[in-house]
Amino acid sequence: MRAPDPHTKASLVAALTDAVRDCDERGLRRLLARLAEQVTIADLHTLRDALGPRRHRGRRPGPR
Repeated sequence: MRAPDPHTKASLVAALTDAVRDCDERGLRRLLARLAEQVTIADLHTLRDALGPRRHRGRRPGPR
């Protein structure tokens, strides 16, 4: 029985564990590609936030 494609971190880790235990090289490669995709997407969001306009962090704007 095949598990559905993992979409959450927990299900991805469980699927990776199963693939390693079952010596399923093809499945493991597919799951590692999925993990790389998720990591890349997460990093792009972080990068976007870092490059976005800076807001006052913990400081109140001065009087006008």
